[in-house]
Amino acid sequence: SPNGRGVSLDFAKELYKLQKENIEGLVIDLRFNGGGSMQEAIELCGMFIDRGPVSIIKYNDGQSYTLKDTKRGTLFSKPLLILVNSYSASASEFFASTMQDYNRAVIVGSKTHGKSTAQTIMPVSVKEDLEFCKITVETFFRVTGKSLQAQGVIPDVKLPSIYDDLKSYESNYQFAIKNQTATVKLPHKPFAAIDVKTLVKKSKARTENQLVFNSISDKNNKLKQSIFEKGEPYKLSLEAIDNSRKQKINLIDSIFETNKVPSPLLIKNTAATEEVLTFNPEDKSENKDHLEELKNDIYINESYYIIKDLINNF
Repeated sequence: SPNGRGVSLDFAKELYKLQKENIEGLVIDLRFNGGGSMQEAIELCGMFIDRGPVSIIKYNDGQSYTLKDTKRGTLFSKPLLILVNSYSASASEFFASTMQDYNRAVIVGSKTHGKSTAQTIMPVSVKEDLEFCKITVETFFRVTGKSLQAQGVIPDVKLPSIYDDLKSYESNYQFAIKNQTATVKLPHKPFAAIDVKTLVKKSKARTENQLVFNSISDKNNKLKQSIFEKGEPYKLSLEAIDNSRKQKINLIDSIFETNKVPSPLLIKNTAATEEVLTFNPEDKSENKDHLEELKNDIYINESYYIIKDLINNF
């Protein structure tokens, strides 16, 4: 929001509630987060770093400008983990990459979408009744001068994903803008390096023997071959079409079930949320479903163990 009343304000309120619970670490789930306001992303970055550059903007006329967090201090200084996938794009990549470059967070999941551009909506004509078009007006770069465009954020700890080979990246688009670099005018000052190698080693030891993670790659291949790369013609009969549809539905359903496993983790609400639920009993059922979903999410589970390792070495 240009008025500063968007996600960053909501996030700050929730973070305050969590800190009252004396949390030791924080997991931010940006999977399937397609982005939004760059200003909100800047505000989020400022909650975890103590002033400094957060990105470099290059306009369509070639001019560049360094975006900065100008506020002193941080809201949270404990271990941070950001969970991403191939559908994490634009402003969510902006935030994740900045945290990665500052060594402020460990990035977990799969490579992000790779959209490092910003658009504006403009009218086709001065007449109000005509259509509008979305035009790319600028591209943003990491504080290192490198671009996310068509590259994405590479996670520190990679986890198998059913979307790995489904050509769901910006680079798969025919008219995707090419990757570029920008000149760094204001160097950033990163925090001490995170021992990523140890985190990767421990995560790999946990996941490589788990059937659920091993089956993800297999189902990824089946999905790719049966739906996205099916090289044979369909029979033009209602029975054949119906059978094909059922096969796809069954495969997709099995994939979503694969991502759910019984977990020993205890997932609970904050005291603030419990208080809200006492005044909104109609929300209790939805909240219960949400807690169960978190408990059975294999990526949330592994993220918990990764940040636990990070806390122990912090």
